[in-house]
Amino acid sequence: MLANVLAFGYRGGIAKGKGCGDSLKTMNDGLTTSGGKQPKQRYGWSGEAVSKGVAKLCGKGKRGTAIMKTTIRNLTAAIFVATSLQAHAQSTLDYDQQSATGPVAVIGNGNADGLHIQTTPLTQSFVPTLSDISFVQLEFADFAGNGNSGATVYVDLWSGSPHVNSATLLGTSASVYMPNGFNNSGLVVAGITNFYFSTAITLTPGQTYYLQPVVASGDNPWDIITIGNTYANGQLYDNGSYLQPLTDLWFREGVVVPEPTSAALLGIGIILACFRARRNRNMTGPVRKCEQ
Repeated sequence: MLANVLAFGYRGGIAKGKGCGDSLKTMNDGLTTSGGKQPKQRYGWSGEAVSKGVAKLCGKGKRGTAIMKTTIRNLTAAIFVATSLQAHAQSTLDYDQQSATGPVAVIGNGNADGLHIQTTPLTQSFVPTLSDISFVQLEFADFAGNGNSGATVYVDLWSGSPHVNSATLLGTSASVYMPNGFNNSGLVVAGITNFYFSTAITLTPGQTYYLQPVVASGDNPWDIITIGNTYANGQLYDNGSYLQPLTDLWFREGVVVPEPTSAALLGIGIILACFRARRNRNMTGPVRKCEQ
């Protein structure tokens, strides 16, 4: 949207031979009327602020008009690039603690097993090195004969004890629905699900925490996958006691690394435009006041 408005200001002002003042007015009018709303109401910035910023970069006279042309062109191109990057960008998962680095097959794996979540509370301990957590991945299996409804599951994060009756609840993830016959990642009878906390939960590196999968509704039993004793800094508890033989849930946890926001991308574009504009200020030629 901003790129279109700047182009509109360029075509309606400078390209038609108007001076800086008329060009900025044209651009500001475009920012004010585009989309039927003040852009500050929609995007957090105003047409006046953008046009003043460009005017300050440009300076006055013919040299200022020439610089303004270049600035608007460069800023428009930068915003187009930033918009494209944002449209194709995805959030990155930064893994901290994990019992496996990828999906683990259930079929043909003597170490893998499915445990009923609803029978007794299952808690997986882990010791983070990062200072917060914003997501958990777990592997589930929908075995035949348990119903046809699928299941809705969430994850509780506890501290203080593997027994939830004496532990402190730190947070609960958003619930995730898994349909009947749930599977993905080429696991045939199992699948991996991401659980996200609405905001990152602060952790103390080196302290022990506990993840508990909870079935809110759906098929009973609904199974979660264990893969043997593969995680050195924790293990799986059943109702607060070590599960024998020792084993771990398939789990991965960490933080979501946010992609640059629209404001940050716009800032990059403006910085690039500023750099080019300042270079062009060294142009020689007569200087006169902007036409009004």
